[in-house]
Amino acid sequence: MRSTSSVSRRFTTAAALSAIVAASSVVIAAPVSAVNPNQDITSLTTTLPAMHPGQTAWVSTLWRGASKDADSFRMTATSSGASISYPTNTASYSSLWGSSTLSASATDFAALKVTVNDSVTQAITITLTVNYDLHQNNGNSNTTPKTQTLQVSLPVTVVSGPAITALTTTLGPVANGTTTWQQFSVRGEKPGVTSLTAQVSAPAGITIAYPAGKTDTSPSQLSTLNVGTTDYFAFQVTVGPNVAAGSYNLTVTMTYGSSQTQTAVVPLSVT
Repeated sequence: MRSTSSVSRRFTTAAALSAIVAASSVVIAAPVSAVNPNQDITSLTTTLPAMHPGQTAWVSTLWRGASKDADSFRMTATSSGASISYPTNTASYSSLWGSSTLSASATDFAALKVTVNDSVTQAITITLTVNYDLHQNNGNSNTTPKTQTLQVSLPVTVVSGPAITALTTTLGPVANGTTTWQQFSVRGEKPGVTSLTAQVSAPAGITIAYPAGKTDTSPSQLSTLNVGTTDYFAFQVTVGPNVAAGSYNLTVTMTYGSSQTQTAVVPLSVT
């Protein structure tokens, strides 16, 4: 007759072997799932660069390929806090920079043109919808239509300073007794800078004239100075022959919107 302890040892050994086999199965199975981690394309963008109210800018979203190629990539976007437009060659959607195919495990980006609403004072959400045809895992050319909808955040920074920033810090040099054209550059910081004009005042002996004999000067491109946009005013400066060499302050008064004004002082060098 076998002893109870001998039988017990055999059961214990069998149970231990079963546990080892089970544990081995887990360890062996883990690398199989790691061979192919990306079964679908993935967005690598969660937050876009910060913008100002009223600003327009191109932004990019970055995408990583799946384990198989994805064809016919198309992305559209909506937001309650901004208007969205797309590259001219696609018009109603954005494709990828390289091509409409996102190759397996590759990365590429799709761009959007975003104009933040004038009234926005905090971060906005942009909803992205992407459609594409994902190749199947059986190695043939069959594809499966896929759609993803996801959201990205766009921080919005409100400008607390003036609506216009003067970029020109000095003018000239202009020799006395001569006439030259000068340019005064500005950048829009806030929405609402429309119907923009400027007038320049100067000390005695220095005369200012404007293009086409007008009484003021307008930006070279558009009368609206959009947020983040740079433009310049052109005007003619005549320095009298009796004006001594030195630095003379010119005052530029800019008028825009509903008769709002902003002034800037810029030195003119006379030689």
